Amino acid sequence: MVLVGVLAGCTADEPTVGQPPSPTVTVEPTPTPTPTPAPTAEGPMDRSDAELGITFTNLPEVTGDLRAALDAYTLFEVEYRRSLTSGGVTPELELLAAPEIVETVRNTVENIRTAGNVVGGTTTLDLRDVQGGSGAAIVEACLDERDSTLTSASGEAQTGAERGLQPIRIRADLSQGPTGWMVASQEVGGSC
Repeated sequence: MVLVGVLAGCTADEPTVGQPPSPTVTVEPTPTPTPTPAPTAEGPMDRSDAELGITFTNLPEVTGDLRAALDAYTLFEVEYRRSLTSGGVTPELELLAAPEIVETVRNTVENIRTAGNVVGGTTTLDLRDVQGGSGAAIVEACLDERDSTLTSASGEAQTGAERGLQPIRIRADLSQGPTGWMVASQEVGGSC
């Protein structure tokens, strides 16, 4: 193969110095596309956001549909937190939860805003378990708002711990629809 390349370079058709090359001599190899590996991430996405004030811990190592369900749930929690801190329900949250859940969030946000309160600090969600199959999943987590803050209209700030909040259990039921995973129902209660 090397011999062919050397011989191909020593032809009589080669242009002399100062003359343009002949168009009939130019032959370029056809480039062969190199497959580029698609980016893959192992495990669920960690959506912790210090600026927003939300931290996720103990993300379960799940793949496939369970990973997609867990990613949708953590995105729901991020948008829930964003709704609380911004004073309005985000459009993304409306796509990630059943209408009844969105309405509950809307009422909570409205109550906070009407009272002149501001939510801050950090909320931690310790993800405990993800189970499911056939378009349904259950996510269990422990919500800890002891480091969150609520500042009243008068400027008095209290942490969740100062308000007596303790870690609380969350169970979210997710379903897979034509636009992806969404939180269909959520139970909050009980210690963890």
